[in-house]
Parts: sequence; C-alpha cells; structure tokens
Amino acid sequence: MTDQANSSSKYCPYCGEEVIPGAAFCPHCGKPLASEPAQAAPAAAQSAPVEPAAIPVTPAAPVSPASEVETIAPPKKRSACLTIVVVLVLISLCLTCLGIGGWFIYNRDSFAGFSIDLSGATPTAIRVQPTLRPPNTPQPQPTAAATQAPTVDIPTMEPMMATMAAKASSPIAFDQNGLAFTYYPEMATGATFIQKEEVNDPNLPPWESGPKMREITLEGYADSIQYIKPVIEVAEVADLLKIKPGMQDIYNRLKTMLDSNTADDGTVQMPFLSETNAGQALSSNHKLVNFMNGKGLRYITFMTQGVGPINNDYLLYIYQGLTADGKYYVSATMPISAKALPDPATVPDMMDDVDGYYKRVSDMLDQQPANAFTPDLDYLDFFFISFNVKE
Repeated sequence: MTDQANSSSKYCPYCGEEVIPGAAFCPHCGKPLASEPAQAAPAAAQSAPVEPAAIPVTPAAPVSPASEVETIAPPKKRSACLTIVVVLVLISLCLTCLGIGGWFIYNRDSFAGFSIDLSGATPTAIRVQPTLRPPNTPQPQPTAAATQAPTVDIPTMEPMMATMAAKASSPIAFDQNGLAFTYYPEMATGATFIQKEEVNDPNLPPWESGPKMREITLEGYADSIQYIKPVIEVAEVADLLKIKPGMQDIYNRLKTMLDSNTADDGTVQMPFLSETNAGQALSSNHKLVNFMNGKGLRYITFMTQGVGPINNDYLLYIYQGLTADGKYYVSATMPISAKALPDPATVPDMMDDVDGYYKRVSDMLDQQPANAFTPDLDYLDFFFISFNVKE
C-alpha cells in the first residue's frame, strides 16, 4: 500500500505541496508543473518492481494566500482619489457662487437708491443708508421739463393779426415781382418796388457795391425825422458772397443764430448783410421774427461814425432773415424813434464812461413797450411775419 501511494503521489517542486498527478498547475502556488507521459508510472512498475530510492525534498516555505494576493494586487490609486475630491470641492464652490449671484440679481431692485451720508462722519466711519424699494419697482425717469429745450417766443401770424386788429386800421397788401407782404397805414402809406442790377466797381466805396437784388422802399413812413429811408433788400446769398467775400463770416454767424433759435449772441455788433459806412454803438430789443418761408431776427441799434450821445436821428430797427432753402437773404433798415430817449444835450458826462452809457441806454430800450416806439414795434414785426419771398 505504501508503494502504491507513493507511486500515485506528486509534489510541487516550487512550494512542496502534494499535487494531483497529471495536473498542469500547482493548486497551491499556481506555478506550472512539468508534463510526463501518461503510462510512465505503470511501465516503471512493471519493469522495476523494486521501490526506487527516495530523494529527499526540502519543501519550500508555504506562502499564505494573503501574501500571494498582496503581491499580485494592483497598486492603490491615492492620487486619483485626491483629484476627484478637489474637483468635487471646486464644483461645490461654483454652485454656491452662482446661487448667491442669482439671489442678488433677483433682488437687485431692493438695493437701489443707496446713499452715503457723510455728515459728521470720520475717516473710519461712513454710514450707508439704503433707500429700499419693493422689487421690480421702475426706476424714476427724468421729467419732460428737464429734457426739453427752452421755449422760444416767436410771434406767428394769427396772434399778431389779433393784436393788430385791436390797434390798427385795415391792412394793405403788396404782391409784386415775387415779393408779397402786408402793412398798415399807421406804419406806411405805400410801397415801391425797384429792381437793382449788380454793382461791382472797385473804384466805388464798398457800401455802394452789391449784388443784383429786389428792393422795396416804403412811402409815407411813420418816422419822418430821420435822414435814412426804410429799405428792404432781397438777393441771392451766392451773389452777395461772390461780390463781397468778406460777408461770409457775417452770413455764417447769422445762419448759426437762426438755426439755433438765438436772437442775441451777447455782442454789440449784430449780423448785418447790408454794408454801410457806420458802426453799431449798441443793440437791444432782440427778437426772433420768422417770415412766411424763412427765419429771421430783429434788433434795435444806433448807427454812428464816432462817439456821441444816442439820439433818434440814427436809431434803427434792423431785420435779417434767410429763406428756408438758404437761397435768399432779407436785409431791412427801418428808421425808428424811442420816446424815452433824452435830449442829447441833457446827457451829463457820457464821455467819462462811454461803454457804461451805451449799456444803460440799451437796457432802457429793452424795457420799453412796443408802443413806446415810432413806428410801433408790432407794426414792424407784423410786416416781416407776412413777408414772402417768391421765385
């Protein structure tokens, strides 16, 4: 029995444990076993019945399953775990920030109107006092008065007709040679048309040269004490600037004032497109007066060639206008008298402060009502409101 057991037993050459004969791998250590012929054991038994000498085998130290698992287990992935933890923390922070930001956006109207009160504050103490409003309350909008341009008082035809009906007789209509207007007998009793040709002679004084123009003179004019006749000139802007290029700046200034609805730009020398041999000592009573197909302005001035007291001999109502298409200009010189002007002989010491004297007279004229002048300012304004320049 002993021989039969030994012949049928086999041991692993690696771990020394008993294995099943014919097994390809050791069930204990998993090492491969050398294969041998299937009939090796019976043949050996028949040919050599004598028990072979036993070969001492020193079994290897047994390897526990735990040790074996430890040697073949994959390494621990500590770095991967750490990365996952960091990513999760970052995602949490982002979600938290988004949540807080969304809350502020949703409630932003509740924080509108914060004001800082610095009264009594020190550099380290600033009190912030919020003015809270319910959510979604509309923001206050500027009022219409704060955004609209200032109102400009420009007289128009219908109100002026009502004014004239209360103070004047029946009007007189004029319509000739492409010019039409209405005037009252209290201002003039007649009007004469003159077609003037271009005068461009370098041997003549500048004020005697001029473009081709249509001219109106008024007859039976109310102010008969002056040496200057009431004249209205209408000409093409291009013709004027061709003959008198020095008028370009004056024209530009007038156009800018009319485009901006400005009757007074704060200067004494107001725009005047009819060249003269005198200068303006003052300007007052500025007003925008638009005509039928254009814009214009009027003012009162005193034309002089020297320094002297203001008198009614050269006090003038000046009208300057441009048609809406920019083709024609209207320039009028209308004599006028002011009842409030003192006798020049009674003006004391005006030479001691000439500029101050002119300023005081200008301010005084500004305060006079329309009927304090001859002709009445309303008559003159209505005349130009009704004015129409035709081709």
